[in-house]
Amino acid sequence: MAAIDNLKTLTEIFGLDWCVSNVVPKLVEKSSSTVFLHRMTALFAIERFLSSVSDETVSHFFTIVSERLSDPVPNIRFNACRILNQFSQRNTDLNGLVPKLTEMLEDNDPEVCFHAGQALKLLL
Repeated sequence: MAAIDNLKTLTEIFGLDWCVSNVVPKLVEKSSSTVFLHRMTALFAIERFLSSVSDETVSHFFTIVSERLSDPVPNIRFNACRILNQFSQRNTDLNGLVPKLTEMLEDNDPEVCFHAGQALKLLL
């Protein structure tokens, strides 16, 4: 988490253009890694960055998080659902995710079901 905080500080110093050209590509890369911890770290970084980035960057992050809703690892799926709350606070249109979140209510993992339900409450 300290590394994520350092990247956020660097973004505040160097600006959003620096973030888009240096941080976002790495998060995209890490979010599709075969290594569970890389994907989880990408999600945690996105969660930290959401409050301080432009709407354009939010759209990049939204794509990453929505893709992780189908991750094979339950912890990734429920964290992706949990992070959707912050997107709704940024006025991001989440309605396209209703079918996927509804499907996730039947997930084998109870935490995934819970967080999918919480995300759906924001939308309905």
